[in-house]
Amino acid sequence: MNQRLALLLTTGLSTFLLVTAGAVAGRVTQTEAPASASAVATEDLVAALQEREAAYQQLLAQANAQLEQAYQQQTAQPTQAQEPEYPVSPEQAAMIAMGQVPGATLMSTPELVSFQGTVAYEVILNRGKVYVDATAGTVIYNGAAAAAQVVQSGGGGGGGGEHEDEHEDEHEGGDD
Repeated sequence: MNQRLALLLTTGLSTFLLVTAGAVAGRVTQTEAPASASAVATEDLVAALQEREAAYQQLLAQANAQLEQAYQQQTAQPTQAQEPEYPVSPEQAAMIAMGQVPGATLMSTPELVSFQGTVAYEVILNRGKVYVDATAGTVIYNGAAAAAQVVQSGGGGGGGGEHEDEHEDEHEGGDD
């Protein structure tokens, strides 16, 4: 068995050496021809990448110029109010509401709200809330008059708050 093992080892070692020598010889002979071909391919690739980069930089410069122009136009125009304009101003809404409730005083500046799907001013008076349509100037809901009716009908001082709360649920809240 010793001879058989020696023969196998010798054959394996010889095969390894022959394959290694063939690979080295192949590499040495191929390095000259493909090196010039790969150099040409690399130069073409570098040129293509540089061309692509130049086109990209040009497009980037155009986009920046357009952005700068748009910014200049935007800053040149006068600033418009954030809130949309309506025919009725907050001051007019306050006057309309106070005309509906004689002797009432204004508690805060009227604010735009959505009341039952209509854009309206919520005018808070010392006797209750009044909602004035922002486009037509008409009173949509008069909570101050409703509170006065409850007090006059003998409901006491606390009755007006309940009635006001019922209509406050109808108020969708938020600025539109």
